[in-house]
Amino acid sequence: MKNFKLFAFLMFVLSADTALAVGGHEIGNGGEPNCSQYYSYFSKITLAIQEMGQARVDQTNKKISVKDIWELRRQVRCIPAGDLDRGARSNSTTKVTSLDFKKWNNDTIDQKIRLVTHEICVLLKLDGEGEYYNSEDLYQIVLFSPKINEIRAIEKDFSTRASGSIRKAIPKGPESLDQISIDIMLQEEIYQQLASLTEGLNNAVNDLGKTADFKTEVVQSSDPAVVTGVASVSARISSVTLSVEGLATNESWVGAFTGVNNAVTTQRGTLTLKLRGRERAIMVVAGTTLVSLAAQINSENMGVSASVYNTGDGSANAARIDITDLLPGKANRDPTPGANFNLSITSSLTLLPTEAFGSMPVTEGLNAKIKVGGLAEDIYRESNEVADVVPGVTLNLISAQPGVKKTLTITENTSNAVIKIKKFIEKYNQLITALRKAIISGPTTGDLSLLYMFSKLTTTVTDAVPKLPENLSIHSLVDLGIETVYSSYSDQDNDTQILSNESRLMDELVNYFEDLTTFFAGKNEVNGFSSYFAGVLSTMIDPSTGILPKGLANLQRDSLQIMDQYQKQFEENQKLNHNGEKK
Repeated sequence: MKNFKLFAFLMFVLSADTALAVGGHEIGNGGEPNCSQYYSYFSKITLAIQEMGQARVDQTNKKISVKDIWELRRQVRCIPAGDLDRGARSNSTTKVTSLDFKKWNNDTIDQKIRLVTHEICVLLKLDGEGEYYNSEDLYQIVLFSPKINEIRAIEKDFSTRASGSIRKAIPKGPESLDQISIDIMLQEEIYQQLASLTEGLNNAVNDLGKTADFKTEVVQSSDPAVVTGVASVSARISSVTLSVEGLATNESWVGAFTGVNNAVTTQRGTLTLKLRGRERAIMVVAGTTLVSLAAQINSENMGVSASVYNTGDGSANAARIDITDLLPGKANRDPTPGANFNLSITSSLTLLPTEAFGSMPVTEGLNAKIKVGGLAEDIYRESNEVADVVPGVTLNLISAQPGVKKTLTITENTSNAVIKIKKFIEKYNQLITALRKAIISGPTTGDLSLLYMFSKLTTTVTDAVPKLPENLSIHSLVDLGIETVYSSYSDQDNDTQILSNESRLMDELVNYFEDLTTFFAGKNEVNGFSSYFAGVLSTMIDPSTGILPKGLANLQRDSLQIMDQYQKQFEENQKLNHNGEKK
């Protein structure tokens, strides 16, 4: 049934009254109607200016370059927009014009000509938005062009084509060059869009082959304000109770002084810091302020941080210097509080003696203290990040609540697998929808290359992956509850998209997880779905042999041929004008 419906859809496309193409050959009119019409005006106006020549343009405005306008016609891109504060906005860097299609549709022919000439000047930086110094001159030049009647006839031409008239072959007359050039530009945009969508799908397919993170262990805490945890792949599914008796702290000593900008010594002296058994004597010159002393301590990079502040209490010694150990916990093996401090300070500075720091730290460096389960012994660690108490779990101690038990629950989580599968479905549906639209409407109607892509994708996406083990429970996306939707009418939005049965997918993830990872990633040198479908996509996006890169190359070749024909036509007109002047 699937193949019959696909065959019927392809026959619907192939039976249309239109010429076919293989990436790069003209196959008919279409595309976004407003931008397509804008391109027609743009093309005919630039051709009219080219045929008039630089000498004629110079008579009105020497700032306007015929050569620059001629080159611009190959660079400009139109994007339909709505509710702009003006008819269009152009970016001179990207050469993109955003066209307010509502305003465009209500404009008269002369208003459209004036708009296009203005956007040409904005794109060439001759005028800014809202300026008409040079664009008004260009508008007048176009009005007196021999081709003005052809330009004004564009509206009639589009009315005829909108009624369903489709060209069956490339007309050979010079009057057809403008529309052929426009069609090729529109085809290029479609091919580039499809290439981008295919690359996005390819990335999603490759991610499906990376199954290491399909299942992760997650730690849930009964009180995240006290303790949280992060599980590794080695964590066991379990529950753990513990209490946080105390947090690891950074030891801090504070010295009182007269002012942050006052000198700490009247003669050369030393400030000796002994940190975790290592001693450093810092030489301090006379006149050094408290602020400068803190900076000098920090420059030693010995594992402490020094800062100064003013308490604002109005006392004679309102300034403070804080010297803090950068490492938490207690360095001494004996965790008993009130002894064996991490840091000691000895000073020979005349105005900031040892006594200024007191005999006890403001904050003592203590180890974290926890109780786990029913164990009687306390567990001490120098950090609030504890990785060796609960197997496979790193504990993050946030606050202490002595004697209050908290519960950590380690569970499995397959959300990453679901996210990757849904991302693949989303990217596939975006591409298949864009392909369907390109095949049945616009300038790529009936394009054989795109028809092949559409057929290949829809017939292989849910097929069984070759060579997978026979005893595997999953051989295709269908086995995961992911199937192609075939609607009653070929123009329905979700036709040929793939949709998933959520409950069945979750059932496969829970009950057949190993088979699922083998299906996507393969095993023992047998490719899984990821490699299999990536191979299909490679035939479409490979830079050397892919359908889309080759199609774009053909379109660019055709575009150059059109440009050559324009040039020959221009040269012939120049000769005729020259001969007429001689007579």
